[in-house]
Amino acid sequence: HMANLWKSDLTIASLVVSAEIGRIATMLAGWPGARLGQDTLWMKPPEGKEVSLHQDASFVDFLDPPEMLTCWFALDDTRLDGGTIEYVPGSHRWELMGLPRDFHVPDEGYQSKMRQAAARAGVDDPTVVPVAVSAGSCIFHHGRTWHGSAGNVHADTVRRSIAAHTLSSETRFPEEGAGY
Repeated sequence: HMANLWKSDLTIASLVVSAEIGRIATMLAGWPGARLGQDTLWMKPPEGKEVSLHQDASFVDFLDPPEMLTCWFALDDTRLDGGTIEYVPGSHRWELMGLPRDFHVPDEGYQSKMRQAAARAGVDDPTVVPVAVSAGSCIFHHGRTWHGSAGNVHADTVRRSIAAHTLSSETRFPEEGAGY
């Protein structure tokens, strides 16, 4: 897991700061314009561990407003049982929760924080949906949508992806304190 590779790699920069991602993000979110907040590169090795279900917007709770839209690109074909991305439908309507402290190797199970958030939202049995994505394809999700990934059970499959986390062109950063 690495962030802000666009600063040192022109190929990654050409992807994550593309006008097309900005155009789609503004259309989906209803923003007047979009800009890159940061990128993240993920590699889930063979037999790699879970990534806690989380909300991307919890990483930008210092922004005004703390909203974002993520474009997630599959760099390899993903498999439902190979640690592909998983979503919880309707969870973008739930309260924004804090960052998971055990993000990469969750102690209580990778769905535990999401299940706590679901209970707070009055959802008894949230559905977690793994999404198989072909290499070169992308999917967008709202920053409040709960997502993450199960472990990669395969001994011969790597799952790599990159995400462009977009912000509204009207987003304001604080004068002091936290920041990207």
